Amino acid sequence: MSTSTVPNATSRIKLKKKMPFIIAVVLILTFLLGFAAPASAAPVCEIVDTDGSTVLQQYTDLADALDDVSDGQTIRLLADIDYNSNILVDGISVTFDVTGYVLNVTSAQGHTLKVEMFGEVNLIGGGTGEFNVICQDLLGNGVFVSNGKATVTSVTSSGFGVYVIGLGSAVTVSGGVMSARSGITTELDSVVSVGGDVLSGGSNSITAGNSSSVTVGGSVTGGISSTYSATVNVGGDVSNSGGSHGVYTDTGATVTVGGNVVGNVTGVRAIGDSFIDVDGDVTGNVVGVQVKDSIVNVGGDVTSNTVGVQADNSTVNVGGDVISDTIGIQADDESEVTVDGVITVPVDTIYIEINGSY
Repeated sequence: MSTSTVPNATSRIKLKKKMPFIIAVVLILTFLLGFAAPASAAPVCEIVDTDGSTVLQQYTDLADALDDVSDGQTIRLLADIDYNSNILVDGISVTFDVTGYVLNVTSAQGHTLKVEMFGEVNLIGGGTGEFNVICQDLLGNGVFVSNGKATVTSVTSSGFGVYVIGLGSAVTVSGGVMSARSGITTELDSVVSVGGDVLSGGSNSITAGNSSSVTVGGSVTGGISSTYSATVNVGGDVSNSGGSHGVYTDTGATVTVGGNVVGNVTGVRAIGDSFIDVDGDVTGNVVGVQVKDSIVNVGGDVTSNTVGVQADNSTVNVGGDVISDTIGIQADDESEVTVDGVITVPVDTIYIEINGSY
């Protein structure tokens, strides 16, 4: 008896049974190929070795670079970075290369950038990049340096701006300093240089003491106090609408101002063998120039509601006029007051009073 066969019948059955599985595999592969795994995060900075060219490692997080960096090495930015934490540099020298990028360092508590134990924070690329320090702590400093050095672009603080103490300590701010309380405080032969303005909500924007030095290229809002042989040089104006004096010096200190000075009570006050030199005008609501055992030079006018110049055993030189609503000049016979302009007071008031006589 002859038989007939159906070629590949079994294979066809088996193929039909596997068909749903194969289709599922194809669909899964298509899905995976269409949605490739995301690429790893791009690096935001790298550490460059002390030779200035060898890149040791790249980082996706600045915190990791700060943990790994060693003395003399550079952290070079590869992108803009907003870093929300404090930075402590203790006993090593670190350079930040911000060429073409912006580094914003913000802290909610404590000092935002703290440098101590002869540590250093150096800056490269400040012409095209920025290293900005922001402190949100009412009791903190934007930059706090004790026996160290730091260079940044700007300082903004809800508390204090810059505090520097220690022989050889130095802070350079290429831009400006803005703070709710004191802007700059210096002690013990330290040095601060600010390229822009210093704006403070406290009674003094600058408090310099103990042979320290502060230089400001712009203007100062909030007043200056310089004592104990400290030196402050300001290129622009000084104004203090909330505190007592526009400029105050004591105990051998020196302040020079390239612009005008305005004080809420006294324009300028110098005591204790100190020196003040103002290129522009001086204005005080109560006294324009108040000086004892010291020297004050004013290139422009002196204006006050009560006493224009008040001198005790001192020397005062005024290049312009003295304008007052009550007394033009009040001095003792040990003082020398020179006015190149005129003394202007209302009729029936006092032009010059010497030792109580006028």
